[in-house]
Amino acid sequence: MQALHKLFSRDTDLLTPHFLRLACLSGLANAAVLAVVNMSVQSSTSGSEGRLRGLFLFGLAIGIYAISQKRLMADTSERVERLISSLRLRLLDAVRASEFHEVERIGRAEIFGNLSRETQVLSQSAPNMIVAVQQAVLLVCSMTYLFFLSKLAFLLLAGVTTAGAALHLARAKQVRLHLEEASRNDDELIEGFTDVIDGFREVKLNQARGHDLSGSIRSASNRSYISRTLVHTSNANDFVLSQVTFFILTGLMVFVVPAFGEIDTATIGKVTTATLFMLGPVGALVGNFPIFNNANVSAGRILDLEEKLLSGRKLKENFDGLEAFRDFKEIVIESIGFAYPSASGEGTFAVGPNSMHIKRGECIFITGGNGSGKTTFLNLLLTLIPAQSGTICVDGLKLLPEDLPAYRNLFSAIFSDNHLFKTLHGTASFTNREAHTLLEAMEISEKVSIDGMRYSNTNLSGGQRKRIAMVTSQLEKKPILVLDEWAADQDPLFRRKFYREIIPSLRAQGLTIIAITHDDRYFDVADARYHMEEGRLERVA
Repeated sequence: MQALHKLFSRDTDLLTPHFLRLACLSGLANAAVLAVVNMSVQSSTSGSEGRLRGLFLFGLAIGIYAISQKRLMADTSERVERLISSLRLRLLDAVRASEFHEVERIGRAEIFGNLSRETQVLSQSAPNMIVAVQQAVLLVCSMTYLFFLSKLAFLLLAGVTTAGAALHLARAKQVRLHLEEASRNDDELIEGFTDVIDGFREVKLNQARGHDLSGSIRSASNRSYISRTLVHTSNANDFVLSQVTFFILTGLMVFVVPAFGEIDTATIGKVTTATLFMLGPVGALVGNFPIFNNANVSAGRILDLEEKLLSGRKLKENFDGLEAFRDFKEIVIESIGFAYPSASGEGTFAVGPNSMHIKRGECIFITGGNGSGKTTFLNLLLTLIPAQSGTICVDGLKLLPEDLPAYRNLFSAIFSDNHLFKTLHGTASFTNREAHTLLEAMEISEKVSIDGMRYSNTNLSGGQRKRIAMVTSQLEKKPILVLDEWAADQDPLFRRKFYREIIPSLRAQGLTIIAITHDDRYFDVADARYHMEEGRLERVA
């Protein structure tokens, strides 16, 4: 339970004396019920006064148990839910603090799985963990009570309990491995279902692709089913073994313990009652072991994901200095390069070393065939992937790592696979009239409006969604607009409008435009054109 303990001790105050006192008080009150019942049975002939005293103690024990247990469960559940909320936000901040290539390497499935499935497992396990702690206290109290009744009975019980615990711990590692394997397969399932939904059209058009994808999902589901079945089988074996063991122990108390010493009938009854009473706590503990294992694996995966995302970085967000380069005059890209690693770690396709001079207010076109490296160069320009060589300078100042947020703040980008945010997050202040004018310029105002800070409709064609993205980019009011094949989804008439009217209008507003394009009929619009061939960029005009 190392990961679970680390997570709870780091992010909650559950392991404090307050909660330990509540757990102990609840367990002691529960054990007191047994002691009072046995005491009352023993003194049943002592008259009404003794019965009243026993009834009073019985009610007091139940009252203390009810109050302490309710407080314990309510306080613990609140702390655990606060932990879940904190974990989600920590993972969100960790994703935002990470670099693009790191998130791509980890994959959406693992991130989504941790944000949803693993945090949900922790949330669902909270009540069971409370019960387990309380039952452990009750078991210790009951065994202490048994010690004073019969040392031989106590030794038998302690020995069997120790052996059972050792057996379970020996099997716990294998169970954990099966759970981790099941979680990895669940991530594959998420990835597979995401492919089915996001690539629905491609799957629908290619029956072979759909069949292969379905087979991959079925295989992952089957592996998850096998792993989880092995876990459940192991847990069932442990539970049944623990129950049978205690039934045998009860028989030993009745038939064996009296044979090894003088013990009266009343004491045998108490020992038997105490042993039967412990069936509940032991059953609860053994029954909760699977939940503990699940929670521990989930905690470990969350901690591992945090480590992958952060990689030694500290979570921090600082808006100071974001406008440092706002009034830039020139950006110089000098000999930047990047090579994609192969599975063996050796370089494969490389982009660069490439250079580019960007003057404020310019319109720059980048051309080249598919796969030539244009988008990779844009990602290098935007510092979304780390350059392995070369430098970027703004007005003669070389960019340092701490300058990256301010540098990135210069750009608004619409990628070829751009994600359209329905809510206008992070835009500058604007008026309704300003927004409507932009929608009219994009010839989309009859289908879309902006209500508050949300688009009224985004269920549109690809080209129309790109126009909405253009509106969003202009509302961000950044000095540089980067476009990756933006016009490719537009009809011929609007494409002409884009090159002949919209780009000149943006330039007149002082924007710098960097666009990947294949539209050779409009190359004259650009101030400079660069051509990409096999990863190398050359200025051609």
